Amino acid sequence: MEKNLLACFWLLSAVAGCFAADVTYVNGFYSKTPQKLAKYSWFGNVRLYSFRVPEDAVLVRWLLTAMRGSGFHCGDQDIAVHIRAGAPPVINPILTVFPNSTTVSLAYNLTLNVQSGQAINVTLFNVTNPAPGDWFLAAHLPKDDGKIEQQGLPSCSYLFQPQMYVRRAADMPILQANIPLSQTVTAPLKQAQLKVFVPEFASELNVFIHTCSVKDAPSSRCGLSVTLGSTSLGKNSSVTVNCSATVPCAASVANPPWDTWVRVTVEISQPNATASFSISANYTVGCKPSSVSSDFNTSVPLGVFSLRSSSSNTSTNPGNVSTALATRANVSDGTCVQNPSVFREEQDVLSIRFAVANGNVSVASEVPTMLALDLDTAADSGGALTVQLDLNTSSVIGAFGSIRACLTPSAPVLQLNISQSCDAAFAKGYSLRLTSNETKALLRIPFPEVALWYLSLQTVCNS
Repeated sequence: MEKNLLACFWLLSAVAGCFAADVTYVNGFYSKTPQKLAKYSWFGNVRLYSFRVPEDAVLVRWLLTAMRGSGFHCGDQDIAVHIRAGAPPVINPILTVFPNSTTVSLAYNLTLNVQSGQAINVTLFNVTNPAPGDWFLAAHLPKDDGKIEQQGLPSCSYLFQPQMYVRRAADMPILQANIPLSQTVTAPLKQAQLKVFVPEFASELNVFIHTCSVKDAPSSRCGLSVTLGSTSLGKNSSVTVNCSATVPCAASVANPPWDTWVRVTVEISQPNATASFSISANYTVGCKPSSVSSDFNTSVPLGVFSLRSSSSNTSTNPGNVSTALATRANVSDGTCVQNPSVFREEQDVLSIRFAVANGNVSVASEVPTMLALDLDTAADSGGALTVQLDLNTSSVIGAFGSIRACLTPSAPVLQLNISQSCDAAFAKGYSLRLTSNETKALLRIPFPEVALWYLSLQTVCNS
């Protein structure tokens, strides 16, 4: 075990040379206590671990150790490990059928094998430019085969221990809006790491490479690429633009995550070359909701809400979604989005309910309606997020076609054209639709990621 750990730290030191020399990096090492694994028959058999990845982490490496604890004549044994950022991984070893209208986010899935002639398996799992926040690891033995073990003989047992190494940039350069910043990338360091803060209500993020020069080479052969976001969350979690052929060059994303830092990575493809470049960023605020009234009683009708909340069954009486199409009576002049107040009610330790103040939501065709669902604490990452929409057909006005809704984490989608995806810049979105014939829509998301979620809705007319 000691030799394996020494080898691991040597490898970590070797990886350290892949980052820019003018940035100060600090290390951290975190460990969990070994736990005995059990064969999977229900979710209670899973060993769940959580690690906090800090902001500005450029490298995370997990040291996954599986070891045999006891037993005679033990054969090869597989151990399943699942890794996910933002929420516990959704696993299904016994192939249970999920209910209809359920969508599941994928995780990293690994298999560690402890062979019959070995007592230990040490596996390294590396993630570059990881998303900050809580990461969860789940480990278990394969499905319980139901065999009865012979009494008097020690059964084969296995222990699992995860450890996390973090390399973090302590002084990562910050891109200020519309202020160019000069940077240098030198092979074999290959990349420069920067970050830009995206405020609330931003509808677009742009990053520009203004100039680029390579020693002893024309500017057309600069060989740079720009990546926005973290590649650790899947193919939709980042955007990469190749700037090799064109400078100036721009990388843009719509619906970036609000009120957070976005990672910007600039890489050089040319071997043994040094590139100097100028980079800047800006963001566009396309739409802001109207400010709420300073009158607390007007903004938050608590008395009415508390009476409804205490006298209704939340599972059988969900809030309705009504539509107002032919008139602008519910859309004030100059308003680009309706933003009703949403109550978050913690009914008990394990149950949270969201409701609109007056019980109904008016959805117009002129502007979208946006509801914010606050699931931004680690305690909210378990369970399932259930969204149910009911159309009140008696309130429909005009040439009603349908209601389109998008549910997204971290940023809303406010351009709800029929052909547009519900995906935000770096996050998968979920689409729902209501019509006169289909007046109910249901969506279940097991283990939603920790974030401020947004439900945006808009009416689509037949014409």
